[in-house]
Amino acid sequence: MEKEAYLFAIYEILQSETDENNPLSAVRIIEILEDRYSIKIGIKKFYKAIRVLSGLFKISPYTENRKGYYLISRQFSKAEVLHLCHAVHSTNSMTPTQIRNLEDKLLTCLSSCERQEFRESVYLMNPKNAGNEEWLSNMDQISEAIYRNQWIRFDYVHYDINKNLVSRKEPYFREPRFIAFDNMHSYLITTDDHHKEPTHFRIDKLRNLKILKKDIDTTFSIEDAYEYAASKIFMFAGENIQAKFKCRITQNVFDIMIDEFGMDARFIPIKDDPQHFILSVRASFQGLIIFSQKYSDIITPVFPEKLVDYFKAD
Repeated sequence: MEKEAYLFAIYEILQSETDENNPLSAVRIIEILEDRYSIKIGIKKFYKAIRVLSGLFKISPYTENRKGYYLISRQFSKAEVLHLCHAVHSTNSMTPTQIRNLEDKLLTCLSSCERQEFRESVYLMNPKNAGNEEWLSNMDQISEAIYRNQWIRFDYVHYDINKNLVSRKEPYFREPRFIAFDNMHSYLITTDDHHKEPTHFRIDKLRNLKILKKDIDTTFSIEDAYEYAASKIFMFAGENIQAKFKCRITQNVFDIMIDEFGMDARFIPIKDDPQHFILSVRASFQGLIIFSQKYSDIITPVFPEKLVDYFKAD
């Protein structure tokens, strides 16, 4: 092993084994260095290494805390790593093995005690997880295709009554535009030569994706993608319509509506009725039906007539 490799090894020990509540003494770090990397150094060489590393990273020495050495500066804070791990843990796009592997990579940014803390607090896999082994490679290829402005080809699968994944016989050919995230799913917004409006696809339901050597039209803008994604509540396709709902005022109703529709949602007071307001939004008809059903305890559709009639008939 190169003679200066002990510097990297000591840094790795500080990163993986220490934190504010778990400092290590110089003697213990030297022991781990020998056990883990088969590197033997004396105490003077250790102090030299700490001086060098302290010029690059923020390290708390024994003289500051009277306990030992620990790494202060990290690429991600504990809160940031745990937030990312929880987001990964709750996804249903990846397989359980892929989720565990990605969590393990993120947790290397923390000390061993902090890693254990996460493992003890998150003990159940997502029961809704079905996962798709191709999801990560799909994300890579889609990002590359968008960057290269090239078409893609893929199969699109869905579940049948027997819970089997089936696809249509012919593959899809699309211009990839942007990736959007909604309700813990990732969606690909696309265009093509045969549809006036953009369309979207669940990325975890794409199979056999290939990048084609065909350039896409570059007139589509990020503003177009934002407008499309913002209007597709629950990511249902179809023509957007203007709709209004009578909403009962509850403790967090406004938070709910902004979570669903963003800041484009309009809240209109109702004269002489302080218990209700009118919510005005623009979205796809099918999405608005699901929205109405989801919050039927606090909202009632009042416009357009076909939305009102749909629930009367029901």
